[in-house]
Amino acid sequence: MTSLLDMQVELAHHRAGFAFTPHQVHAIEMIQSQEPDKGDRRRVCLYHRTGAGKSITSLAMVKASGFDQALVIAPPITHDSWLLL
Repeated sequence: MTSLLDMQVELAHHRAGFAFTPHQVHAIEMIQSQEPDKGDRRRVCLYHRTGAGKSITSLAMVKASGFDQALVIAPPITHDSWLLL
């Protein structure tokens, strides 16, 4: 499992000054502590305001769960933002 600090350092290389906010840290820690259900799946639904970092939090949660890849299905208007992550 990847630590929060490791993820934050890795992201800071791509986005200068990046740091997880308290609500992002809470969500990532929650998924790390959650017991997997059938097939090693963890389920979560993030409810945060627009621009609060749901996308980066989601990817960090995937990484924190031990996965190296994720399939992202997003509307075309958001593709540029996803490429920055």
